Amino acid sequence: METSLPLKTLLHTLATLALVTTFALIVARQLLACVEAYAVHSLLLALVAALLGYATGIAHLYVLAGVTLAVKTVLIPLLFRRLIHGSVHEKRELQFYVGVPAGLLVCGGLVLLAFHATRPLAAALALPVRPLLEVGMAVFLIGVFVTASRREAVPQVVGLLCAENGVFLAALATAYGLPLLVEFGLFFDLVITVLVMGILVGRMHVLLSTTDTEKLQRLRG
Repeated sequence: METSLPLKTLLHTLATLALVTTFALIVARQLLACVEAYAVHSLLLALVAALLGYATGIAHLYVLAGVTLAVKTVLIPLLFRRLIHGSVHEKRELQFYVGVPAGLLVCGGLVLLAFHATRPLAAALALPVRPLLEVGMAVFLIGVFVTASRREAVPQVVGLLCAENGVFLAALATAYGLPLLVEFGLFFDLVITVLVMGILVGRMHVLLSTTDTEKLQRLRG
């Protein structure tokens, strides 16, 4: 794939911003901040897909960018905001298993691990898309860590969605995205997941007056 220097620079800048936005999930202290970080993260991915479509001339990348913008940047964050306004107070402080300073150190290590692990495969890719694979793997690992290090249900799901964004970014780097039928199926699954999660979180808040998943473990036995 041949790209001009401005396009290559813009692509690398978007990948860097996507990685920085993922770190925002680690320092976010409120539920709504996590949702907004995910919306910005998804917007950056939509821009990456559109830019790759422009650089390669592959039409389905424009469709992928549009659907990503509609579903991940608009629809899913809207569902989250309705959930937060309806059953969970948006100013609520998050509960952590791992504190923010330790979490940032762990995520820094995960970034180094991702860049090292993907180096052999990235070396075989075209230079403009090489950072997308490395950043995609780093975003995936950080998303999984966010899910494991948060006690609240909403940030846990946001972490999983962020990890899926990492897989999406890596797929753009290696194969310019998955087939459209597969992508549409994934988008549908994401929306259903968020809807089911919203129902469960709402019931948790009504019955337990909290969305702390650790409280559910005490109900076992």
